[in-house]
Amino acid sequence: MAYYFGSCYLTPNEVSGLLSCHYDEMQQSENELELKQSIQSQIENILSQLDVCQRYFTSSNDDTRCVVHVTGSTVDGFGLKGCCLDLTLVKAEIEVDDLVEAVGEMKEEVCRQLENITVNHRLVNVSMIPCHRVPILEFTFQSAEPGEGATRVECDLSIRHASSIKNTKILHWYATQDHRVPMLYAVIRKWASRKAILGARNGRLNSISWKCLLIHYLQKGCSPPVLQVINKNCFLQRQERYGDDLIEYNNVAELLQGFFVYYSRFDFTNNRVAIAKPSIPQRTLDEKSHFPVFIEDPQDENSNLARALTCDNFIVLIGCLRVGYHDAIRLLSDEDTTTRTAPAHRNLNILPQDWSQCRLM
Repeated sequence: MAYYFGSCYLTPNEVSGLLSCHYDEMQQSENELELKQSIQSQIENILSQLDVCQRYFTSSNDDTRCVVHVTGSTVDGFGLKGCCLDLTLVKAEIEVDDLVEAVGEMKEEVCRQLENITVNHRLVNVSMIPCHRVPILEFTFQSAEPGEGATRVECDLSIRHASSIKNTKILHWYATQDHRVPMLYAVIRKWASRKAILGARNGRLNSISWKCLLIHYLQKGCSPPVLQVINKNCFLQRQERYGDDLIEYNNVAELLQGFFVYYSRFDFTNNRVAIAKPSIPQRTLDEKSHFPVFIEDPQDENSNLARALTCDNFIVLIGCLRVGYHDAIRLLSDEDTTTRTAPAHRNLNILPQDWSQCRLM
């Protein structure tokens, strides 16, 4: 089997080689992870000393203090170089499973007061991003004084955001079940960024939405399924078998192509994307009138992770998906290859402008 692009072709193994090389270059290093863990500890110490945090996070137990959890891509198994350090502030004595979302006014008050933080010039560009459910404190942490070769890490801090902690555990479970999962996410995210369809603040899909799209596809869109279904408490679910119309994929290149084919045909109008359910849920009339796409939050089936996506950007998204595979491979082939060994037959200068020109032999 070979993938033809005009007069050039790549075998699935050769495309897989490109994907593997890309992931090796882009995955978060151990050094970066250690740096972020060090930053998390420093931020925790800074916040523990603030009056506003002591007021909201201290109880009659004198040993109680605030704790900062690392969440998101840094620790969920999908981490890539330079990914934002997502943090959430909670009470030390409260177990994660017992967390209840804090009242919105309290979160906003904490965030507003934290905006004024400046400790030894380590926290800079501090600002509050008002979000639909959880306000986010956005800032940059400098690992050293300015002018001394400081490493700058972008950080997002939320307050008692229980679902982010639990979703991080679920995503980590999926990312570690098959080595192809984070490899596929790395190229899909890069493709989405280049096509300007990534980023909730701009009315597009956020990172967790893309992770859920990939996981849902690997559960329900390929045969045999690559991933099993677990619910929000990490218990395996009995999975429905999806039909005979599914293509059987084995190679990671075929899985990547299948992702784009699956979602270019997916009925977003009538169906939800859901990774915590064994079946594909139907959308309600009210949902259809409010959101072009509904991606269930694994912790709350009534919460839409894709709520920021605008109708205009949805139209752009569908158009990009239809030619997504050839665009993604072209993106990889255009990278600088001077520092890596490339597979044979990589000349992709002649590429189709239409999806139908990409064919399997």
